[in-house]
Amino acid sequence: MKKIIIKSILILILAFGVLSCKNFLDLQPLNVVPAATYYTNDATIQSGLAACYAGLYLVTANGYQELNTFPGVTDDGYTDDGSWQMFVQNTLNNNMTGQLNVMYSNTYEAIVKVNNFVAAIAPTNVIDPAVKAQYIAEAKVLRAYFYFFITNIFGDAVLTLQPDGSRAQLLQETRTSRIAIKDSMVTDLMNAIKVLPKTYYGTGHIVSGTAALLAMKFKLMDYGTPDYAGIISLFEANFKVTGDPTFGLVTKRQFKSLFDGNNSKNTAESDMLAPTSNNEVMLSARYSTSAILPFPYIGGLVSTTNCARPNLFKFYQFDDGTPYDATGANPKYNAANPFLNRDARLTFTIANKNSQDTMAYQPTKNFLSTNPTGYAWKKYTPYYILYTRPLAVGEILAQDVILMRYPEALLTYAEALNETGRSTDALAALNAVRTRFLPASTASGQANIRLAIQYERRAEFAQEGGMRYYDLQRLNLMQTVLPTLPVSVLSQSTMCTFGTRERYWPIPAFEILANPKITQNTGY
Repeated sequence: MKKIIIKSILILILAFGVLSCKNFLDLQPLNVVPAATYYTNDATIQSGLAACYAGLYLVTANGYQELNTFPGVTDDGYTDDGSWQMFVQNTLNNNMTGQLNVMYSNTYEAIVKVNNFVAAIAPTNVIDPAVKAQYIAEAKVLRAYFYFFITNIFGDAVLTLQPDGSRAQLLQETRTSRIAIKDSMVTDLMNAIKVLPKTYYGTGHIVSGTAALLAMKFKLMDYGTPDYAGIISLFEANFKVTGDPTFGLVTKRQFKSLFDGNNSKNTAESDMLAPTSNNEVMLSARYSTSAILPFPYIGGLVSTTNCARPNLFKFYQFDDGTPYDATGANPKYNAANPFLNRDARLTFTIANKNSQDTMAYQPTKNFLSTNPTGYAWKKYTPYYILYTRPLAVGEILAQDVILMRYPEALLTYAEALNETGRSTDALAALNAVRTRFLPASTASGQANIRLAIQYERRAEFAQEGGMRYYDLQRLNLMQTVLPTLPVSVLSQSTMCTFGTRERYWPIPAFEILANPKITQNTGY
């Protein structure tokens, strides 16, 4: 398994702009969140908050699993990582190491940092009370994100909201039902919505809309019956389908630039997206000058072990909204270059050796010729890797790992509307996302609109934040989708399998040994 290594996760820098008197791109998070006596001014408090934000890299394994390994256990991608290969073969076990342990341990480490920070700054009076309330709300939103992750990977979890000082103390607790955790986190998020600023997410600080979307995500996932009424209420209180004063959608030609942090000029396929005009991103693990991502970097063409599947290529529609058909029956099909006349998100998301990207950098072409699936992730691949030069060893990529975007709010709202009988309104929200790339959907009937929404979620968010993985799990589609995929792209003889136990991953054996009060998930 290729591992992405950050020299020290605790020197990750989070971009804090408008609330500071200096450039916090170079603010170092405190290694251990200190006692309240150390919080003597706003700078030290922001260092503690930065340590909480650094948990986004802990939980996403430096962005690696968000961009590469999560897609590798869906019909979007392929990975040869051992733990994830065991998932698609129904051979997961609690003695696994590597990514399993990283996901579990890092998430709790991130939660502990938040708990300690919140408890430490609560009694301080060195900053404005309103600013302190905002910092605490930001930290609690981060904690909710971490709990969203762990409850959807491992199920029931240890719920701790008090300072623990160390993870060792955390290991003395028992597991709480994921439904109870969801309720607790949604309560925190609803309170945060009231406290956080109603601005776009452009400074590195979580805002009110971030909390609202995360609450919608909780209400959509399978924590019991989805709360569609709650989703509708949250959206209508915090967002608008069109003309939202805070958040918006990038244009078709800006889409690739969302994921191309090194793009400093307009290109043949995309226009440069200035940070000040990007009001689509709602949460990300922020780029910093101190986050050293050695080669191979977090995603894209450089990885030979994490690739897009042919299934994803075939999934994207023609640009008139009709399904892809390689028989030639549809005049939109171009045998010489089947990327032509397609949903543009296809071209922005993946590439193959036959795609006419006019790639000038020959080693990139050579890589595509030897790619295991024939399709490589392109979304997070910088423009210059495609067309100019290779990524240098140790070179820093000026790219955030995007975790939530505004189209997710629109499509979640559309799904809730459709499931409650408001089909006309559902289509309006769906088409706000879709019409940047394709003609408006004219789907009719709840079942067809449901499929149209599922198309948009997959087309829009391929290789982003585990979106496809979560959707397949919550919609009970894993057992239908995985058996249609070969375990190895090099051999088509063995197909993937999915057992019902794999709705949740096993609790690592070392955790149960450390704390006998922790019970194992069913089937492991």
